[in-house]
This record gives sequence, structure tokens and C-alpha cells, in this order.
Amino acid sequence: MKKKLPASMTVEAALVMPIVLAALIAVMGFDMKMHDLVIGNMVTNEVTERFGHLPEERETTELEEYAEQRLRNTISGMGYGFSLEEYKNGSRAVLQGPENSRVLEDPGFRPEQTMRKITIIEGIMTE
Repeated sequence: MKKKLPASMTVEAALVMPIVLAALIAVMGFDMKMHDLVIGNMVTNEVTERFGHLPEERETTELEEYAEQRLRNTISGMGYGFSLEEYKNGSRAVLQGPENSRVLEDPGFRPEQTMRKITIIEGIMTE
């Protein structure tokens, strides 16, 4: 003889499952947005540093094309715009996304400041 489940179990499952699925979809949507944000920030940082630190890669159109190619691989696809320009002694990158934008300014490569900071740190560490 088969044992029957009470109808309340079916009703409870019918109410709980849509909530669980909606929460799962919301988490996945948030993850996709964060993925695009991280990729955009990473590409902006990389291109700005390459422009400022590598004189052989000072051709802005090549770096902009490289950035746009990398940004096409994001989940939102072609929704990003990217521009790179010389700014003071360094570079300035502007990333315009579908929901956000980011401006990154790199002061340029100044090894003497880095050496001063290292000397200060070494002085503090020996005391």
C-alpha cells in the first residue's frame, strides 16, 4: 500500500522554490556585474601602466584597440568605451561602462621617488 504525502508539502514546495530560484538568479546577476567591473578596472590599470612605463608602447591607438578588444570579452559585451590620453607627465585613462565610469590618472614612471621611499622604509626597519 502506498503512503501519501500531505498536500501541505506540495504547497510549501510550490511557494519556496520560486523564492529560491529568484535569489539564485539575483546572485548570478550580481556576479556578472562584478565580473565586468573587475575586468574593466583591470584593463584600465594595465593600459595606463603600459602607457606610462613602457615608452615603446606610447602609441595610444594601439593601446585603445587592445583595451577595447579585452573589454569585448566581458559579459555585457560592447557596452564599454575607452579612451587614453597623455596627462601631465603620465597618462589618463577613461573607462565608460553601461552602468559606471572610471577615470584613472597615472603620474608616470618616476624611479627617484620609488628609491626615496625604499630608503625611508629601510631606515625605519633598521631602527
